Amino acid sequence: MIEPNTLREKIAEIRPYIPEIKSVKFVVDDDEFAAELKDHAVNDNILLVVVVPSFNGFGKEDESGIRSFLQFFLMEKIDFKHFKTQDQYIDVFQKVLIVLRKFLKHIFHASESDESVNCLSMNLDYSSLKINPVTKKSQCNGWVIEIDEEKYEDF
Repeated sequence: MIEPNTLREKIAEIRPYIPEIKSVKFVVDDDEFAAELKDHAVNDNILLVVVVPSFNGFGKEDESGIRSFLQFFLMEKIDFKHFKTQDQYIDVFQKVLIVLRKFLKHIFHASESDESVNCLSMNLDYSSLKINPVTKKSQCNGWVIEIDEEKYEDF
């Protein structure tokens, strides 16, 4: 189980390595998320929105644990009326995707010298990784990253 304070600390550790991320916000639900995007200014692009994790249990008696569901949004506020071509629309996704790749690198690896440990100090389930585009959410486009963490724990 990754606790909100731990997640906040780890995101703070990653941030200096990705200067393109100008703003970080933590949210719990879609209403908070929409409000943060609405208040987000173009000058503050790119925005990282971290959803406070949700959890569930797995396993049986002596082989049980907690699964954390992690969600990160990398978003850029845009003015859709300035788009003249489809290429400009796609360029936004490409720009944010480059930042997303840097972010993933720092999630999965603590440092270049030790690629065996991820920076979140978690047991990430690599097979659960999902990355999907997000469009026109409060005038923002970008990507959502979803990944699970499983940790065997005694209750």
